[in-house]
Amino acid sequence: LEESSRLYYHEGNVQGMLDVLLPLHYEIEKGAATNREHDFIESFGNDLGNAHAHIKNYVRLITSNGNSIPTQGGFQQPGSNSRHHGRQINAEAEASINQAWDLYYTVFRRINKQLPGLTTLELSSCSPALQQASNLVLGIPGTYRVDGRYVKIARFNPSVQVITSKQRPRKIVIQGNDGNNYVFLLKGHEDLRQDERVM
Repeated sequence: LEESSRLYYHEGNVQGMLDVLLPLHYEIEKGAATNREHDFIESFGNDLGNAHAHIKNYVRLITSNGNSIPTQGGFQQPGSNSRHHGRQINAEAEASINQAWDLYYTVFRRINKQLPGLTTLELSSCSPALQQASNLVLGIPGTYRVDGRYVKIARFNPSVQVITSKQRPRKIVIQGNDGNNYVFLLKGHEDLRQDERVM
């Protein structure tokens, strides 16, 4: 939501916003694969479904008369040949997207209230497949040697720690087949060096 908000409100890139949001809506529509996803859909699915309906209405209104979704500047001015009709469509489209963002903002605020209390994740509820994975052929990153030997993943620690910095990276522990534990920091699209120093 933060990235799509930046694209929409700061850059006026509605298409970029849709490129971020729509795949997430499609994932929600597929249904929950884990207990954590089920809880998320129970809590936020209704608001996000309504927001998605407003987004679809926006796309329909903009593209119905041959216009393309803006990639900068937000809402386009209608062409001179159908100025009044175009203004009306733009107003309806803008109302739809604003209604969607009211819902997204509500969801965002509710999630932000819950985040400080979330300090651990249990693999059993967020990634059962990872919890059940054991004695893999896959090597632990950073253990590969020139002679071709490496430490294999024996199992994943069932609890993942959530670090309480702004981006909330995850600290995961992997047990190697050598009996040692290997700690990794998981974080998307960010520089991990400062978080590693904190660890």
